[in-house]
Amino acid sequence: MAGLTDPANKAYIQQRYVHGSQCKATELSNMHALRHRYAQLRYEALTEWKALAAVGPDKILLNANRQISDQHAR
Repeated sequence: MAGLTDPANKAYIQQRYVHGSQCKATELSNMHALRHRYAQLRYEALTEWKALAAVGPDKILLNANRQISDQHAR
């Protein structure tokens, strides 16, 4: 699917619409996995570490600067 791996130039909602139209074109009914993966990739791009859902660091173990980055990314 075109655009799936290049979300950095699009806001979340823009990328969601791209995925939605691609899913409709291929007759897929559920976009949840695509949205989930996009959110993980975007979180990693913003924070430079994996999201907790992608086996990233536990929020309790983050230092003050990383906690700010985490909050911003969320």
